[in-house]
Amino acid sequence: MSFKNIFCRLVLTFSLFFSTQNLNAVTFELKLPESAPEKIYDGRLILILAASNKLEPMYQVNSSFDGAQIFGINVEGFKRGETKTIGNDVLGFPAKNIESIPKGEYYVQAVLHKYQTFNLASGKTVKLPAIPSAGQNWKKSLETS
Repeated sequence: MSFKNIFCRLVLTFSLFFSTQNLNAVTFELKLPESAPEKIYDGRLILILAASNKLEPMYQVNSSFDGAQIFGINVEGFKRGETKTIGNDVLGFPAKNIESIPKGEYYVQAVLHKYQTFNLASGKTVKLPAIPSAGQNWKKSLETS
C-alpha cells in the first residue's frame, strides 16, 4: 500500500475520539478536518461504536447483535471544517438509536464513505461509491483506495 493510499485512508477514516469514553451524550458532532485533501465531499458519514479495542471499530461491524454499533447519514457538499450531527433521530444497528445503547465505555470511529457524481446519458444523475469494484462495501473501498 502506497503512502498516498495510506494518507487517503487515514483522512477518510478520521477518528472521532478513538479512545474509551463514557457514553453519556445523545448526539455526536463529526467535523471534517481542515486537512482533508478535497474541499467538498458527498457520501455517507458512518459512526461506529465498539466495546472492544481488539480491532479498529470499523472491522468489528457485522450482522450479529454482538457487533459494533453503527449509525450513518448521507452528506452532500460536506466541506472542510464543517460539522455534521448524528443524534437520537438517526437509526442504527444493532440498537435502534443512540439512547438504546447500553451505558459503558466505547471506542469510537467515524468513517466518510466518499461518493462520486455521475451524469448519465439518460439525463439522470447518480452518486455512487468512488471505487466501482467496492459496490456498497465501504470497508472494502477503504482497503483498496
